[in-house]
Parts: sequence; C-alpha cells; structure tokens
Amino acid sequence: MKIMVCLISDQHVPNLLTVHKVMPDLLILVVTPDMTRRNVATNFMNALDIGGLSDLQKEDKHKIVSLEDENSIPSALKVFQDISSKYPEAEWFINITGGTKLMSIAAFEFFKDRSNCTMLYVPINDQTKALKFIGKKQLNPIDEEYAATRLKALSIVNETEQLDHKVSIEQFLAGYDFELVKDELEVEENEKLALEWFEPSVYLVENHNDEDLIKFLRRFTTISNNKKGRKNGLHLQDSDEINIKDEGLIENLTKIFPSVNFKDSKMTGWLEANEVEFLTGGWLEVFIWALLYKHSDNLGIREVHLNLEIGSKGPSEPRPKNEWDVTFMRDQSLCFVECKTGNQKKKKGVDVLYKVEAIKKHLGALRVKSYFATTSPIVIDKDTGKIYEHLATRSALYNCTIIEGETLQKIAGTQLSSENASSELVESIANTFNLGKKV
Repeated sequence: MKIMVCLISDQHVPNLLTVHKVMPDLLILVVTPDMTRRNVATNFMNALDIGGLSDLQKEDKHKIVSLEDENSIPSALKVFQDISSKYPEAEWFINITGGTKLMSIAAFEFFKDRSNCTMLYVPINDQTKALKFIGKKQLNPIDEEYAATRLKALSIVNETEQLDHKVSIEQFLAGYDFELVKDELEVEENEKLALEWFEPSVYLVENHNDEDLIKFLRRFTTISNNKKGRKNGLHLQDSDEINIKDEGLIENLTKIFPSVNFKDSKMTGWLEANEVEFLTGGWLEVFIWALLYKHSDNLGIREVHLNLEIGSKGPSEPRPKNEWDVTFMRDQSLCFVECKTGNQKKKKGVDVLYKVEAIKKHLGALRVKSYFATTSPIVIDKDTGKIYEHLATRSALYNCTIIEGETLQKIAGTQLSSENASSELVESIANTFNLGKKV
C-alpha cells in the first residue's frame, strides 16, 4: 500500500506534481487552522480532480489531518507518529516542499531514518523533477563511526525523480480557488476565427504607426463607441465617413468581413460585434495569440488561449472577474499577456502595470509570468528611444516584460517575409518573450 503525505500550503503545484507521480493508494493532507479556514485543501483536491485523479476524492482514498500548532515541532511530530502508526507496513512518500518551515523540518526528522519512506522536495525554480531522500535503517548513536557515516543514512546525492505531469491552466487556477468562466466551446470558436483573421492582424501590426491607418482606426473607434458597436454590432453608412486609403488594408479586410463594402475609399456595411472588437484593438491580441499558438511546440509552451475569462469559485470572498488577452503555460508556470493599442495617455502605461500586478496578487501564485504588449508610443521615451525608465523599473519589479511597438513590428515583418516555421521567426518570438530562459 502506497501512502503519500502532503504538507498543505498556498502553493499547490509541488504537491500536485508529486501526487501525479506517486499515484498513492491513500493521500494524507496535513493542514493548519489557517489552511482549513481558507479551504486550501479543498482547492487542492479540486485541482487533482480536474487533472484526472477523481478516485482520490473518495472518503477511503484521502484523509485531511489537522495540525493545530504550525510553529511547534513536537506537535508536528505527534501528528506524523499518529498517522504512521496506523499503517506500519505501508510504503510512505512524504512531500516536504509545502507547509511551514517547521512542519518540513519535523517531517524530515520523523521520516529520515525509516527504510520504507521516500521524501520528495520540488525546487521552485525547476519543477520538472523532485529531489529524492530515501530513508535507511537508523544507525546506532554509540557507534564510533556514527558521526562520519550519519549523512549516509540518506541517499540524496544525484537522486532525483522526474515529474512528467503537465499542469493545465484549469488545474493551476483551481488550486488558488479560481476557475475558467467562459465556455470551452466559445473559446474554441473564437480561436478558430482568430486564425482566419491572423493575416490582417499581421498587416495591422506591421503598419500600426502609419498615419493614415492611425486616422482610420481612431475614427472607427469613435464611431463604434458612439454606437456601442462592440456590444451590438455596427452599421456603417456614408455619413459616418470611415475612410481608408490603404489598398493593402482594404484587401485584408475584404477577406474577413464579407458584409462590408469599400467604395471611393469609404467603408460601409454591417460588422458583427466581434468584428468591431477586432478593429478597435483586438487585432493585437489575435496577432500575439496566433504567433504563440502556431509555434507553441518550438517555443516550449502549451495551452495557448485567447481571451480566457477567470473568476473566483469561493462565494465567501468575492473577487473580480478578469479577461486575459493571451494565456499559456510554460513548464508549470502560468503566463499571460495584456495587450493595448492606440494613442493612450502617458499614465496608462503605469495603469496597465498596476492591473497586471493586481491580477497576480488576486491569484496569490508565485509562479506567474506577465507581459505587457503595446503598439502605443506611450511607453517610449522620445529622447532616448527606449522604454521610460520608471516603466522599466516597475515592470522589472512586477516580473512583467514590456513588448513595445517596434519589436512587434519587426516580428510582423519577419512573419510576412518568411515561412511560418522559419527558425528566424521562432527565434525572434522566443527572444521577445524570454522563452529561452527559466521563468
């Protein structure tokens, strides 16, 4: 019988990975009063359920054990003694990554000399493997060679356990009491449409600083806002004076908007709400999502999604819903991209960074990487041609990478001048999103 003990804390991924590796017959979760109050163990079990381990939800498959004094090693030792005495013949696996430091110390001390026990520790910066501590029979303290051989009581040198489970976005969120709100089918349909709109998005990104294009997008956004086009759709008339001089843009929009006409440089006809959204800024989201999605295998990322909506599961502490423009998983870390276009006010750069940091704080997760992608000049200091120093400093503090318009424009140019699978394009995307480095 395999029994696994997990010390529960806010960061659930290390425990989740090792449970998927061990596949225990019985799972024991050790929780403190604070963890109990915040339903952290329940969230962890939900994450396991989402990952396919629903069998562990059964009453005889898991136990939640309370540790009343998280700062007392004797109290923790007593808990471990109580649970281990009930199953003397079992094979034990202990994840010492979670809990408080004193809980981890107590677990290590209690199980270190047991020959039927394996302790696992998942390093925060490399969650592809667990360090493995294998207990051996206890040495005699009066042995004259005790001091010299004590460290050999544990086999720890070069002992690792590969962790193969890939944490999904849904699993990651569930452990923090969040869930995906938008219907999966709706997400799939939106992404399918985005692939069809990728080519025009590339054109818009490459030409985003063209004066005629800027005037068109500004005028279109104004008309759309006045008529609530992003909510209800938009009927364009000659009197709206939406003028397009760019033949390349007309050609691209004609491909994707069948109900729109272009005559004498004027744009008329009917646009659905999602088509309006595309022209009022969604084109940048489509561009970034499609690039990452198309090349996800070469970039080492997975579950690349567009416009996921995230909400809180817990009714006791309502938290705001957030829509993430682009989301993906890298290793076992959640990554999201906030996209902004247009001539926004200068302070908006700081506002976006505040929003990004607020999202991360709401999650309460350590391993979250964020990006702020914008074609707006608001982030660039005209005197230096670089990102404003105060924005660069704040983004570094928030672990948020700012991707400005010129960089995006170069990627769009590479996309247009090369094959989709070209090494130059993949390398450019990887460098821009720091995908060649550990999160």
